[in-house]
Amino acid sequence: PISGVYNGFKAIEPRQAGNEFDLWNEDCSTPMSKLEDVTDDVIDGHLGEVRLGRPSIRKRVKNLVEGGHYDLASIKCRNVSSKNDGKECILICCECLSSKSNTMHTVYAVFEDKDDGKYILDASSCSCKKGEYFCSHSIGFLYVTRLIQVHSLAAVKLYYRVSPKLVQSNLVLIENALLGDKFKQQNSRRKRQRID
Repeated sequence: PISGVYNGFKAIEPRQAGNEFDLWNEDCSTPMSKLEDVTDDVIDGHLGEVRLGRPSIRKRVKNLVEGGHYDLASIKCRNVSSKNDGKECILICCECLSSKSNTMHTVYAVFEDKDDGKYILDASSCSCKKGEYFCSHSIGFLYVTRLIQVHSLAAVKLYYRVSPKLVQSNLVLIENALLGDKFKQQNSRRKRQRID
């Protein structure tokens, strides 16, 4: 897969708080449960009136979430701080397969590190071309965050249907790829011999 190019650490930097989230941690249930409830109103507030009226954004987000484009096994979090004001935050990352191409994007969702911590749009981003703004990958991940807040990460992982394209986008060992090529070559040779 091709990775996006936007740098998610443009507006944030790693932070040491003396806990298990000083380094990347895959157990994000605790920090996600203490965040503000990510509701439609929260997302609509960040979308703004101009983009809110565009049904194509909602449709694209719905397709991403329902189509299984988020790799829940890639969710991880760590302590960060905002470069703008030094605010203590928690960064939650997740990989998302683009709905238009075989491109993996990393969504960087930044929240205040406190009870009912709010989503910080200015510090959040995505590795896609529009990642500096509020793209459909980021919006979709907020809906996934809400699912995890309501049901727990383990339950969502258990029932979330992953897109076959996401599975196909995972890297394979070169030996497996060569074996497939060798098989194709043998089949082609047999077909040519039958024709001759």
